[in-house]
Amino acid sequence: GVTFTSTSTGEVTLTGNVAKNSTLTTGSNNDSITLSTTNGSTYSSGAGNDTFISAIANLVATGVDDHSYDGGAGTDTLQVSDASDTTLTDNHFTGASNLEKLTVKEDGGLLSVTTGGSFNSAFPNGVTLTATDLLDHATATITWAGGLYQKDQTLNITTSLVGDAA
Repeated sequence: GVTFTSTSTGEVTLTGNVAKNSTLTTGSNNDSITLSTTNGSTYSSGAGNDTFISAIANLVATGVDDHSYDGGAGTDTLQVSDASDTTLTDNHFTGASNLEKLTVKEDGGLLSVTTGGSFNSAFPNGVTLTATDLLDHATATITWAGGLYQKDQTLNITTSLVGDAA
C-alpha cells in the first residue's frame, strides 16, 4: 500500500484509487478525501472540518478489506451519493469514527437509514443528516430508524423539485 502523510496547514484534497492497505493522513485544515474504490485502506483527517466522500458500495463492511476513516477534531462529514434508491444500514458505518454530519445526495425516490452500534461509534456526539436532490417530494419515501442512537439527531431533507404538493 501507499503511505501519505501531510503536514500542511492548507486544505488538502485526496482523490483517486490507492492500493489496499494504504494509510493516508491529512493535516489541520478543511480537507476533502475521496475513499478509494479499492477497499482496505486507512484514512485520518486530523483537525479541521473535513469531508469524506464515498460510493455507498465502498462502505459495506465485509470484515476482510474494510476502509477505516477517522474524522479527528472538527466538524467532519461523510458524503455519499447514489443515482437510485439509497439504503444505509449500520454495516455501512463500521469503519467510521469521529464524524458529525452525514450528507446523502439521493436522486431517486427512497432514502432509508438504520442506526446501531457502528453508527453510534461513527457519530459519537450527535449527527446532522442532510439529504438533497430527492426527485419527487410527493412520492419520496424517507425512513430514519434512529431508535438505537441516543444522541442529538437533526434531519434536513430537500427535493430537487418544487417543494409544494399541488
